[in-house]
Amino acid sequence: MENKLKKTLIATAVSVIFSSTIVAAPQANPNPVLLGYDHNATLANQPINISIANTTVAKKSLASVSKTSAQPLNITRYQSQLNKDHFDNQFNVATFTWAQSSSKKNTKSRSTAPLTVLSRKAGITQSAKNFAVTNASKHGLTHNAIEQASIKDIHDLGRGAVLTKYQQKVNGIEVSNRHFNVIMNQKMELIATSGYFSNAKVPSQSLDNQFNITPEKAILKAFTDIGGDDIIINKTGEKAQYQSFKATGSDKFTFSDQPRVKRIYYPTIDVLIPAYYVELMVAETDSKQVQGYAHIISAEDGLLLRRTNLTHSEAFTYNVFASDIAPYTPYDSPFGNDLSPHPTGTYSDILPEVQVDMNLVTIENSGLISTNDPWLPQGATVTTGNNVDAYADLVQPDGYQA
Repeated sequence: MENKLKKTLIATAVSVIFSSTIVAAPQANPNPVLLGYDHNATLANQPINISIANTTVAKKSLASVSKTSAQPLNITRYQSQLNKDHFDNQFNVATFTWAQSSSKKNTKSRSTAPLTVLSRKAGITQSAKNFAVTNASKHGLTHNAIEQASIKDIHDLGRGAVLTKYQQKVNGIEVSNRHFNVIMNQKMELIATSGYFSNAKVPSQSLDNQFNITPEKAILKAFTDIGGDDIIINKTGEKAQYQSFKATGSDKFTFSDQPRVKRIYYPTIDVLIPAYYVELMVAETDSKQVQGYAHIISAEDGLLLRRTNLTHSEAFTYNVFASDIAPYTPYDSPFGNDLSPHPTGTYSDILPEVQVDMNLVTIENSGLISTNDPWLPQGATVTTGNNVDAYADLVQPDGYQA
């Protein structure tokens, strides 16, 4: 019975993961929410002239795309196979590569420094760089790109995987959403590499001449995109790579936080577009509901390149083994709560195992965290969000999709 119960619990957990968002019940929102938009996604959906050999796109296509209306980000461009490398067709680079067995213990790529407490970070950094150089070409990295990149984060708990994350930079400026990760074990042996850098052409002008519009203009463009009106913008300071501003004079919105801006490059297939990353945190007048948006605005002509909603407030309906009364406490097992604790206390007693009915529960989150962050973003169709998808890989073949 014990094994049967374990198998049932595991099967139930997997069933809930895969089926929990089949029925969606969006919660009414008094304020309109703008969908995400990405210029590259729009570009990919146009009939464009692409040469895979040199990864260039006709200028005519880019111009025609810039005149299209913003469309929701909805593109599937990844090819993947179980236990094999992943490849991005649009940018013609690998996005995930497993280490070959022969390279995992390549002593030439391992740090020879003793990994004491003081030198461990240096050892991780050197080992990761060696592996980055070895696997550079697969992920669109060049030697120059590696030298210009910065280490954004090192994840090392002293157990499990060690991950080093690189941020692509050109002329000291971040390339938006272009990262490269080196994943090692505790022996500094390579497990996998992921992510990719852009090989797009860098603008030939001097750095100052690349940014034709001002940060203030970029803020105004972003604010107009979300329905804002005329505002007065004054710079208040700089911190790290960001410039902060004070925005006043709007009759439609109040700013719950100062707008901030930083210079970035936005990568397309053929060129890096100088741009501004703009963050806005606003609330409609007489409303306490904050709306947060991150925009990428072209520094050449003010074109909207990306819009990301930073706030989510959406309820979904889940089919679960749990109470249908708030706070929707999960049952102890698919058999309900009657078998725990053990009714007789005698392990050998045979007990009826009758699965109880599942209930439909509509919630944004568990309500047990102070931030009240929702589990899933608006429009979600899978359970990948502010949560963990867990599963048990009990039988062959291996893998989540098996």
